[in-house]
Amino acid sequence: YLACRLFDRWAAKGLPRLRPQAVIACEISSLSTFRSARELGILTILDAPSLHHIAQDRLHGTLDSPALHRRITRIKDAEIAAADHIITVSELARQTYLDAGVPAGKVHAVALGADLDLFLPATTPPTAADPFTFLFAGATIFRKGFDLLLTAFERVAATESAVRLRVVGPAGEAAGLLARHQSERI
Repeated sequence: YLACRLFDRWAAKGLPRLRPQAVIACEISSLSTFRSARELGILTILDAPSLHHIAQDRLHGTLDSPALHRRITRIKDAEIAAADHIITVSELARQTYLDAGVPAGKVHAVALGADLDLFLPATTPPTAADPFTFLFAGATIFRKGFDLLLTAFERVAATESAVRLRVVGPAGEAAGLLARHQSERI
């Protein structure tokens, strides 16, 4: 939290000198930047990597102290209000912002994906002996659904012998679940 807030204040101080046409910033690290940008007539775009915080709380709860959580949600709400546009990664995430009362014209879903001209399948197809490998790249946290991934992988692994799960990224609050699910397949 503190690192995000300090980065936000640092970025805000640089705007008068840089004078960009637009600023794109992430949750919890854009409030000061957006306030400075608006004073300078700079377009503000909130990069919202997850669901609206109301939907997040309903689905996952929080591990933050109640006081810190209230502070974070106040900042998120102020950032949403200060943003000219909000970019979400899915229509589902966009809908959670609309459900929270954010105007539809302000929220845009930009689906994640890959350029299939650059990322082509291997020239030799895998054989039945090759394990199918799922890749999770990210922090092992509940908010990213890491617990759900492990449960889903266990269900697949119970019926398919040639599957693997590769986990790459920093350990988060759900990393302890790996000990319960540890196998040669993960």
